[in-house]
Amino acid sequence: MSYSCLEGGHLGIGNIDADPCFLDIDSNDLHLKSYSPCINGGNSSGDYTGQTDLDSQQRVRYGIVDMGAYEVYPIAGDFEPDEDVDFVDFALFAQFFHDEGCSVGGCELYDINEDLSVDLEDLAYFCEHWLYGK
Repeated sequence: MSYSCLEGGHLGIGNIDADPCFLDIDSNDLHLKSYSPCINGGNSSGDYTGQTDLDSQQRVRYGIVDMGAYEVYPIAGDFEPDEDVDFVDFALFAQFFHDEGCSVGGCELYDINEDLSVDLEDLAYFCEHWLYGK
């Protein structure tokens, strides 16, 4: 087994032991959140030409295939979205940095970890994806 997210770990190329950050495991929604450690964690040497995920979406987004059955789009930090995380996205994010009480019509797009404030944790998720994509 390789390029997989496995609880407790497992020896193999590209494997990780981390919370995959599923959208809603209780409802069996195994799509990944936009800040999942499984994003761009798949086998980069594979040929995915013409392949799609279980939602019939393009299999590779942001340059490398994601672990799991679904590609994440957009990822944390791609606020436009245009399949890259760059200075335009940072400028959008910076407008809402230190905002609290995020709700519909406010800063919720920039509250990546959904804790109702745009803070250092959100900036950390943004930075993890910095320059992913084109």
